[in-house]
Amino acid sequence: MACCGAHVQVKDTIYETLQYIDGKKTKCLQCFLGGPQRYETRTVSAEDATKSREYLERMNGKMYVHASYIINLASSDETIVEKGRNCLQKAINTLNQISSQRTVIVYHFGAKGTVENVGRQINDMNLTVPVFVENSAGEGTKLGKNFEELRHLIEATDSFNHGVCIDTCHSFASGMTDFRDISQTEKLFEDLSTFEDRPIMFHVNDSLTEFNGRKDRHAPIRNGHLFNLNRPDSETPLIRLYELAKSSGTDIIFETPSPVSSEYEIDLFHKS
Repeated sequence: MACCGAHVQVKDTIYETLQYIDGKKTKCLQCFLGGPQRYETRTVSAEDATKSREYLERMNGKMYVHASYIINLASSDETIVEKGRNCLQKAINTLNQISSQRTVIVYHFGAKGTVENVGRQINDMNLTVPVFVENSAGEGTKLGKNFEELRHLIEATDSFNHGVCIDTCHSFASGMTDFRDISQTEKLFEDLSTFEDRPIMFHVNDSLTEFNGRKDRHAPIRNGHLFNLNRPDSETPLIRLYELAKSSGTDIIFETPSPVSSEYEIDLFHKS
């Protein structure tokens, strides 16, 4: 069953952070386990891990963690790759300490390198929790800007614990999918279904960048070019996205929540 939630700020303990999940409207969340621009991952105590696991089980919840943005498994620089791989593996190990079934980590391809290199690094890692690669907005030399590169990486990785995270802002900005066109959204879900048993999730964000603008600029839902309030039919493509996500059991994380948009996003998801 698909669930929705928001990206939240991590608190002193993981258990405290998980209180965002109410078990009803919100059954998942996303957070960082370290600085988003640093090779670091917090250490979780045994007590915190146990309490967090029990809470997730009680709420039937799921915890998504976004890996550091500076991880670059694509790079041809072995020093950069090794730092990123070690950082990602430590985060995986930390989440496995909490729950191998109810935690997921999301990472980016990287830049100035190859999809093949990302695949090699992932295949050499111990994926004890699901690991999702996120598509990019197509800026600069960043990989993951189109469906072909996503497919290429899925074909290059062996573990069925390795899946895909589709970011709506990135998809729109890269020119991969215009979610305003319902037929393109439906085609994307058809394409994703060809990944068979690989897990899928969505980051739902609006975009301050126009379609195919090749810049990663998130906005709260209904405050960008994608799901804009000024268009009378703005809810229609969003509702269709939610319907497809729910029917396929695909979780959704709102990455740019605001006091106004979060309640709207969650309520609309449940009404769809």
